[in-house]
Amino acid sequence: MRTSTMKYANGNWLVWVIVAQGLSAAGCHDPSQAGLDQGYVALEQSRYDEAVTAADRYLQEKPQGRGAAEAMYLRGRAIEQRVKRDDAEVAANLRRAKAQYLQALELSPSKGLEAYIHTSLGNVCYWVGDFGGAASYWKEAYQRLDRGDLKGWVLYRIGLCQQRLGKWMDADGTFAMVQREFSGSEAAERAQSRRGYRGFYVQVAAFASSGSADKLSKELRGKGFSAVVQERPERRLHVVLCGPVQTYGDALGMKGRLSSQFKDALIVP
Repeated sequence: MRTSTMKYANGNWLVWVIVAQGLSAAGCHDPSQAGLDQGYVALEQSRYDEAVTAADRYLQEKPQGRGAAEAMYLRGRAIEQRVKRDDAEVAANLRRAKAQYLQALELSPSKGLEAYIHTSLGNVCYWVGDFGGAASYWKEAYQRLDRGDLKGWVLYRIGLCQQRLGKWMDADGTFAMVQREFSGSEAAERAQSRRGYRGFYVQVAAFASSGSADKLSKELRGKGFSAVVQERPERRLHVVLCGPVQTYGDALGMKGRLSSQFKDALIVP
């Protein structure tokens, strides 16, 4: 099995596991399986069209072959990750990728591959705002994954979904489990910073000077926003936040109202 490194930035899932279950270019005598293996290499090297072509070729030759589930998973991964021109194409690709993953589940995947398929299904659901669906798929993946970094990150992402759904106590319990079960990992460190929230904020700016943060906070309150300043001594920053609001939808709405003035506004947590 081949895997890539998991990478994250600002809590976003950037690179997924690349899996080629049971395939080995060195010892494989079946040309169609070797071609599929090369498709995974293309995926890992961001040559997405080549990866899709390799998957399609295998599925045309052996639609029910032992590598069919892997080929469909490969196809979904390439569609999900390829470069997009705009938000509409992002949404369309996520829908197409989800369809490929669901088909892959119907093709009798191995236990290991099934875990990765559920992981990817959680990913696409999360990015289209279906947090309940994402949590459900990630819970299935968590039960199937071998212990390791990916399993810790999946559990962490379940906690994020619980927060997005306003299940604050459940999220705290999940993050505590990440810290307990995956102590010392990056996921555990992030889980610690996520605990204790009971509402959503929109972060609009961060300053080294408390005076600048207080000034902006006062201006925002004058415009009708509930603004506070949060000190983050570990980074020597004073962060200006608007909120709290109780639902993620409300947070999106507030971010929309603020985004014309604050291009880098982000929702916390």
